[in-house]
Amino acid sequence: MKSMKNSPTYEEKLQALKESIEHWEKDIIPNPETEHFRGDDCPLCQLYKEYPDCGDCPISLADRDCQDDGSYWRKFTANHEKEDALAFVVFMKNLYIEMLEKRAEFRKEHKEWQELKKEKKEEWVDVTREIEWSIRVGHDGFYLIGKYDADMKVIVDKGGLQKNDDFETDIKIKYGESSNFRILKKI
Repeated sequence: MKSMKNSPTYEEKLQALKESIEHWEKDIIPNPETEHFRGDDCPLCQLYKEYPDCGDCPISLADRDCQDDGSYWRKFTANHEKEDALAFVVFMKNLYIEMLEKRAEFRKEHKEWQELKKEKKEEWVDVTREIEWSIRVGHDGFYLIGKYDADMKVIVDKGGLQKNDDFETDIKIKYGESSNFRILKKI
């Protein structure tokens, strides 16, 4: 069985659609009787030839597969009328504009998200060695106890981190189980 490659990127789809429009404007509208309207001549078909049912070709997603009855391509191939070729080009141009608008909207949202992310960026510094630690004996073993405040974050790679119910400002880490931990403080 033939393996399929990854689905084309949005930019590849846009480029292939643009090239398909140019192909129809240059080769088909001036000469509707041409034989250059098949999949071998279509940049979109070339992009999706390895996918069943045209994959996620923008034309098939927006309307229907070119081979389906009632499609713009099928209407043109039935009689090779220039008007049908023009209708297909208008459809593809509108689809291209719609895809450009979606890309612009995505880029705008992504840029806004990146800016928001930068604004909300929190910086943390490792304060593990700065904390005054003590060891307490519990009914189930030894614990490291350290003072904790609201601007701290406890990172434990493995083992048991427990919040001390008696002291809400203490960090309680079971000794021996937590071989690797860090205390971070927001700056």
